[in-house]
Amino acid sequence: KKWKPMAGQGVESGPAVVNAALCIVGGGYAGINALNSAAHHLPKGSRVVVVAQESDWGGQWVGQYSFVRLHQPHPQYTAGTRAWMIQRDPSHLATLPEITRHLKETVVCAVVAEKALDLVLLFESAYISHRATAEAVEVEVQPLRDGLPRAAVRADRLIVATGADSAPLAPLKFSTPTVHSLSPNMVLTPEWTLRMRFGPDADKPIFVLGSGKTSLDTIYCLTKAYPDVAHRIRCISGSGTWFMNRAIFFPSNAYEAWAPWSTAPSDILARAIELYDGTNANEVYRAMAEESTAYISAIPNPRTHKAGLASVEEIEHVRGVLSPSEDKVFKAYLLDVTDDPDDLDTAVLTLRPCAPKSGSKRGSPSDSEGTGSASAAQVIRAPRGSFVINCTGHLQPVPHSAVLSGHDRVLHPQSFCGFSGPSANYLTHLFYLGTLGPWLRSKPRWDGFTTKERLAHDGFGIELMATVSLMGPVTLAKLPQEIRDVAMVPPTGGGPLKQLLAGRRFKQRFPKLFARYCKHIAPGKWGDVQDTPPPLTPKL
Repeated sequence: KKWKPMAGQGVESGPAVVNAALCIVGGGYAGINALNSAAHHLPKGSRVVVVAQESDWGGQWVGQYSFVRLHQPHPQYTAGTRAWMIQRDPSHLATLPEITRHLKETVVCAVVAEKALDLVLLFESAYISHRATAEAVEVEVQPLRDGLPRAAVRADRLIVATGADSAPLAPLKFSTPTVHSLSPNMVLTPEWTLRMRFGPDADKPIFVLGSGKTSLDTIYCLTKAYPDVAHRIRCISGSGTWFMNRAIFFPSNAYEAWAPWSTAPSDILARAIELYDGTNANEVYRAMAEESTAYISAIPNPRTHKAGLASVEEIEHVRGVLSPSEDKVFKAYLLDVTDDPDDLDTAVLTLRPCAPKSGSKRGSPSDSEGTGSASAAQVIRAPRGSFVINCTGHLQPVPHSAVLSGHDRVLHPQSFCGFSGPSANYLTHLFYLGTLGPWLRSKPRWDGFTTKERLAHDGFGIELMATVSLMGPVTLAKLPQEIRDVAMVPPTGGGPLKQLLAGRRFKQRFPKLFARYCKHIAPGKWGDVQDTPPPLTPKL
């Protein structure tokens, strides 16, 4: 019989070819910032193609655990000066639905409406490579799901705004299926709540792996929702994580927020940069914790810092859940779970203890990646049916590529200003103004996201916040005032006099701080980076 296509099917002889003014790779924080900034310069009615591996706007937020919250006050997490629709106090920590709604409706929909953009969305598709000529950029795109049409993009410009390489955590695979292996987005779901509280294993231990923000959220939200499971929680914490004290860095207390003479967050960051020499991260964290309680932790003697924020109440609650710490906190890394050959009702958790060290040299590997000095393995014998929740680090290294390449038609903002959103925001404006060129090649390049060793470095948090504090102002200063007015996120909280005086103090210290930054944190230059970006690996 002659084959006839069903409705919605057909024979494609080749990819759809989309000609556009701009192609943006990335639909998350960085990509949306790039779109918002580019729209300021694009003619009305321009066609923009967005390529993203996720099924919707949001990047790393797509598929995250339901109880995730923003670290910082929500007004600062935006694109340019776009205000949030929710009418909440700035100290409110936005929920997952609020975050994705803001990115999608407040920013994207507003940008498209204001400039009447012809927005072509290639979601669930991967950017593979590009070829730039003097006339255009040809972008190769690969669908990630059967049934999606193939597409080829030819654009006047390309912005690769993929930000940090992160994805929602998955359950770990072990040598035995005799424990329940969970990811954070399975926690607090009806299915696993039923099993954890009322199933045959309702009395078994719950091991939370990691001590970063995901681990803190999981222990805090799980035990707040169901206090009856708190006594079962154990934490295999790795080396332990410091958090920035939210009340210090984003004060909501009227006195701390408005008193002109009180310590400002910029004062604390400046002090940390002055103390840090690239090798003494732990000494700096301890000193700042003692001087101003700027750094806090639920884990005894923590060693790492990933620039996460937490409240004193969160830390004290989790610390209480994990008390006594000598019984409930294991400063180690889980290697595998196996069966106990002598007891079928017991599972064996094999751990590699943390090797104690006071500091780490720049670029040296950290125990959190399994490459530090190893002590003899230790084991935990747990009942069959125990729960193991994977809250370990999920950032993957992203090698640097040239910020500007391809006949000056390709922009790759990366972590130029620390966080991916502001980097894409500011550099996209400079990209369209044509003022990047030689200016960026002489600028210091921080390599914190480029290798596993750098991601795991004890000083990662200090170095990231130093990049945010120093490279942000340097880049903003390059923008004309009329662009700066639409690009810079207004500071959250604090009286105008306090902000003015704090700004003056930081400006006075800036030359010395920047010199230390170039010496100890970012000795490389962006002009040293190769011209051709490496291909991305699709998340199939």
